[in-house]
Amino acid sequence: ISSVLSLLAELRQPEDPPNRLTCVLSDGTALYAFRHASDNKCPTLYLHHCDAGIVLASEPLEQTSENWRPVPINQLVRCEKSTIETQPLFEQVVA
Repeated sequence: ISSVLSLLAELRQPEDPPNRLTCVLSDGTALYAFRHASDNKCPTLYLHHCDAGIVLASEPLEQTSENWRPVPINQLVRCEKSTIETQPLFEQVVA
């Protein structure tokens, strides 16, 4: 995923509109989700952990959003059963 986003950034010209992307993918066992934008104005993505499982949605599905938390920008979220893990979407480059 980070390789594709890095390639998009390299190919993007200054006059091009920003790349904005929110994705939820599955390998049949786990869900993977992230949000990214070349201008840091990402579409929204929220996560809710409840008794029935884990819900990912573009907006909170309830009137009160206190149980919903935004997926951080440029973080890959992995959800499997009742486990939620996050990691940076891009590799950290140490100079």
